[in-house]
Amino acid sequence: MHHLTPSARKHLFVINKAPLFLNVVRKLFYQEQFNVTTTNLVPKTFALIAVLQPDAVIIDLTMGEDEEVGWQLLEELHAAAATSGIPVLIVSNSPQLLTRAQEQVGRYGGQAHLAWPARDYEMLHAIETLVGMSLTSHPPTVPLPSSIAVVPHPETTTVLHLAGPLDRESAPQARDEIAAAIAERHPNLILDVRDVPSIDGAGANALLVGMHRAEAAGGDLRLVAPKDPVIQRLELAGLDEVLPVHATVVEALEALEDAVAT
Repeated sequence: MHHLTPSARKHLFVINKAPLFLNVVRKLFYQEQFNVTTTNLVPKTFALIAVLQPDAVIIDLTMGEDEEVGWQLLEELHAAAATSGIPVLIVSNSPQLLTRAQEQVGRYGGQAHLAWPARDYEMLHAIETLVGMSLTSHPPTVPLPSSIAVVPHPETTTVLHLAGPLDRESAPQARDEIAAAIAERHPNLILDVRDVPSIDGAGANALLVGMHRAEAAGGDLRLVAPKDPVIQRLELAGLDEVLPVHATVVEALEALEDAVAT
């Protein structure tokens, strides 16, 4: 468990089995002036929430063997007088679990539900709504073509979010941002490309150059959530055999951690 205690902050309690997920969420909300407590469903979680009285709780229902423990905790939080007034954001990468939670609000509570993986601003907006705060990290109303944004990351990895076509016009910017991230931040780089609808030869070359830069610096480059047209172009260029692809940022972070450990 990790507990940050600066004064004059809203208090957020986050429950998830993945340490890297907890680390990312902790950093995201810490910069938004939250005091953040994270845990992985220890037996005394309910008692901790009842004592700490956080302003909101985030619970991930994708808990594997501990899934039923998560449901039991939700029921307990919703039923107990000491905790029933604490707003809860339920997240999961399972549509079935989210549907169950939404259909049985009277049993499990949960004032908000969010499908994972989610963008940072989506989670921020959900918590902003629950606790009535005005948070700072809002996205532009319309994503700019080929926009690039650095998102919160562990100490050894940079995560870049790309949006818009990765083509001859935008590839130079992407190549420069990738190079800067590797040179100025960390050699491990995750490219979140879920909002990249297409890629051409110049874009594929930018990714290849970035991969070589990362490897030369002793790191690794990984892609997250590429769309089918992007995957097809990578296959055409032969990059699908050398660029690791992951479904979520958390999955990519865990893979990098495993690679370092071995």
